[in-house]
Amino acid sequence: MAKKSKIYDHSLLGALRQTIVIPPAQTLSDQKETMNTVGSHSGLYNSVVEEPRVNFVAAGNNILLTDSTKNVGIVIGSDRPSTQASGYGGKGAQKANTIDLVVGRIASNSKLPDGYSVNNSFSGDAARIYISQMTDIDINFGIEPGQAGRIKGRSGIGIKADAVRIIGREGVKIVSGRSYAFKGHGLFGEQNSRGGKITQPAPPIELIAGNIKQESGFLGLGPTTRILQGVAKGEHVRDAFRELSEIVDDIWSSLFNLSILNITAFASLGVTPIPWHAAACTLATSQIGAWVLPSLYHSRVNKTLWEVNYVKPFGDKYVVSTNVFAT
Repeated sequence: MAKKSKIYDHSLLGALRQTIVIPPAQTLSDQKETMNTVGSHSGLYNSVVEEPRVNFVAAGNNILLTDSTKNVGIVIGSDRPSTQASGYGGKGAQKANTIDLVVGRIASNSKLPDGYSVNNSFSGDAARIYISQMTDIDINFGIEPGQAGRIKGRSGIGIKADAVRIIGREGVKIVSGRSYAFKGHGLFGEQNSRGGKITQPAPPIELIAGNIKQESGFLGLGPTTRILQGVAKGEHVRDAFRELSEIVDDIWSSLFNLSILNITAFASLGVTPIPWHAAACTLATSQIGAWVLPSLYHSRVNKTLWEVNYVKPFGDKYVVSTNVFAT
């Protein structure tokens, strides 16, 4: 469980501001009667709240929409994951236009001095929506390469916060790959943001819980286990169980017939005179060859075809998705 913190900490303000600013709790305690109004800087009822000031180190091409009293901003500029020298903007690249919406710069550092100057921090800032025409989105956000690898030098949108929710009242779709619904993109259809051909018909969709792809055994001594795996295809899994159930039924039927024939043979062996035994065993043997062995052979063939169809990656109804992965 996350550590509970104060919603207002007067000690985070600079020494001078601590002597000037009246904390909200003191404002309430000083009021002997029900308040009809509050001070414009008391922080109460969504009035201006005094908090530690964080100064963003703007680059020369930045257009800033911000407020000196708030640790929040919209920055229009070029790709810049950290300092002014970082990203494609730091390299002087064209077509790296970026919109960065951020709140709570360096919020993870609760002891940051009042008035401190900071750069972008994709790990330390509280919440961000980052939209860039050209960026290394996976590297900048520290995302595991997974099956698809890290996308570099492409347009990207990164959303990061303590908690992210995507809500669709009538559904949510997560789609990968190019669309075939638009005309005017030439023979190979929709292109990527650099004008290049999209070669994969169905690029992977990956759900990487914990941002890890594989883990080692106990104390790191055991074999490495791949925990990012293709998800099961529901209808193929259903069909696989149905066919496997039919194979089990065939084997059961063969065993049942074998049991009946054995009962017949063993019953005759327990009856005298002895000359009858040979005739009964000969009949049971011929019936086993006619009723049991062909059925078992047929079940064996069906089981082999079942493996090829459902368990092998080249199977027509392979139960593991090759495009959608999850941990």
